[in-house]
Amino acid sequence: MSRGRRPARAAPALPQPAALPRAACAALLALAPLAAPSPAQTPDSVIPLPPVLVVSFPLPTELAGAPAAVSVIDGRAAARAAAGTGFREVLASTPGLQADDRHNDALDDRLSIRGFGARAQFGVRGLAVLVDGVPATMPDGQTALSHLDPAAMRRVEVVRGPASTFAGNAGGGALRIETAPDEPRLRARVLAGPDGLLRLEAGAARRVGGALLAGRLSRRRTDGYRAWADADRTWASAHADVPVGDGRLRVDAHGVDYDAHNPGSLTDSAFRADPRAAFSRNVEQRTGETGSQAQAGLRWLGEVAGGDAEAGLWALARGIENPIPSVIVDLERRAWGARLRYRGRSGSLAWAAGVDGAWQSDDRLNFANEGGSAGDPVLDQRERVTAFAPLAQASVEAGRARLSVAARWDAVRFDVVDRASGATTGDRTLSALSPALGAVWRAGPHVHAFANVSTAFETPTAAEFANDPQGGGFNGALEPQRTVGLEAGARGAHGAAFRWEAVAHHARVRDALVPFEGDEGRTFFRNAGRTRHAGVEIGTAISWSAVTASASYAWTRVDFRRFLSDGIDLRGKAVPGVTPHSVDAAFATVRAGVFAELGVRYRSRTATDDANTSYRSAYVVADLRAEAPPLRLAGASLALQMGVRNLTGERYAGSIVPNAFGARYFEPAPGRLLYVGLDVTGRGAGGRADGGG
Repeated sequence: MSRGRRPARAAPALPQPAALPRAACAALLALAPLAAPSPAQTPDSVIPLPPVLVVSFPLPTELAGAPAAVSVIDGRAAARAAAGTGFREVLASTPGLQADDRHNDALDDRLSIRGFGARAQFGVRGLAVLVDGVPATMPDGQTALSHLDPAAMRRVEVVRGPASTFAGNAGGGALRIETAPDEPRLRARVLAGPDGLLRLEAGAARRVGGALLAGRLSRRRTDGYRAWADADRTWASAHADVPVGDGRLRVDAHGVDYDAHNPGSLTDSAFRADPRAAFSRNVEQRTGETGSQAQAGLRWLGEVAGGDAEAGLWALARGIENPIPSVIVDLERRAWGARLRYRGRSGSLAWAAGVDGAWQSDDRLNFANEGGSAGDPVLDQRERVTAFAPLAQASVEAGRARLSVAARWDAVRFDVVDRASGATTGDRTLSALSPALGAVWRAGPHVHAFANVSTAFETPTAAEFANDPQGGGFNGALEPQRTVGLEAGARGAHGAAFRWEAVAHHARVRDALVPFEGDEGRTFFRNAGRTRHAGVEIGTAISWSAVTASASYAWTRVDFRRFLSDGIDLRGKAVPGVTPHSVDAAFATVRAGVFAELGVRYRSRTATDDANTSYRSAYVVADLRAEAPPLRLAGASLALQMGVRNLTGERYAGSIVPNAFGARYFEPAPGRLLYVGLDVTGRGAGGRADGGG
């Protein structure tokens, strides 16, 4: 990527949207339950469904018998007729997963599971993410999802809870995302909305012999709801699934090129005065991010010596130019890795073993930010991270019970070299053994109970080590955070008509990594003594004929158990950025080819700073999306789509910046947003027309 500065662009003047009366909101929510049929109606006959397979663990297992809380999301159904503006549209209804849409393409959405990851200032922290079997989480634990189009997610598995045993560094939870199509199809889509929103998508999948080949190209641009929030992003992906010998060879590649301005967060008074405004300092210093990323993976899956084997290689190249108020960060990253897995079975005993290895090199240049132009260099260093981890899992069945035990050992080495002098300014090797023990009991023909003890190991990232609040190039005082968690729950399913899950969890974290912001908008980290994560998660879905109703609730309490900050004892204070109570409900119907869904979400008030002196207010937001009956034309299927996000024009902060300097905690969400789109699908070679989103 070029290290030259991009030309500055003026922020557009944007009009304020009108707001519906609050009485309309109350009436709408009162009518929402009527979307479901009355209890007097008789459900359809129970339809037996094939078991849902969870592949996030070394030993794949049926969802019903998973020894941990796992959610499996049909991405295509969740994204049908959606605006495709963020990951929240697909992920937010998962209990325990907090997806905050920052409406800021320079920072990406903030994702957290049970409070792990809530501290992230950009990208995703605390969670391990795989995209099409390729790690999106780097060896240092940082995850950038800018290369993933939210509208491209076909299937998502979410492991809710400490997952280092399976996923490694940054294992407070894990997401396994699949985007590759599983059948031949042709698809194009165009969508437009307010504030210059335009989304274009085109994709094709075709069978050639026994191989499935696919490609996808999409672009999203917007002037932004707020001033200085315009963005332009283009994604490309390619996939190949080819039979080779006794197995299959998978090739998956993703790329992105983007340019986005960063309006910054606001104080409470500025947010109330004008949520569309940008922080003036961000405009003066021309903050934002220009970047590109290419990532590719090669995997072979097949049978070897009577067992199942998987071998994979992956590589990544990323470049960003990121002006923040104090400095301009110019980063070039190269990374690669390898993964091996082998699974076998002998009677009631199943086992798996594997090893992961990865290497990361960051070439970091920081310049003084002089009104958006690069001034004198203030940092010139190379950061290298090397990670190695063997792992194993075994399970045994005895009657109606299954016992699972697993362990993983991670060793992560960091070293930072000042290129100007050639001297090493800091190096650390951090390691941990992460064991887990789980059990599942089949309590009835449709009910499974489970419990587990699991652990997580999470290092500071290379960027967190590189930002020393005392000056210099390496914050050697930072320690990794370590977690031990307990979980118990039950899940059940009655065909396709009724599904439910209930989980209680508790975890203790030692040396928790907590962010704080300096006076120039630069983020630093420190270790808190101990934190506690506890909560309850409940989810259910009911189907009658052509109507589906689903709801989820999560109570999440994350607080400091031992933490002295500037001499103040913060014991019992809530960790900022973690929403205590979340409710999601959706009512969907498909009748005579018409699809419609009303979704409602509630978020309780949320602490914004360590001392809990400020809170984001609670809010209720309703969204509507719909698709007209498809029109058949020349072998293609054309479907008109529309949607309204934030139906009542609620004014709320979609996300917060924990411990932001100057009390600028709030990132405003847009008011009412109406969009329309056209979805065109056709037959791929050897396939059928596949309508819908």
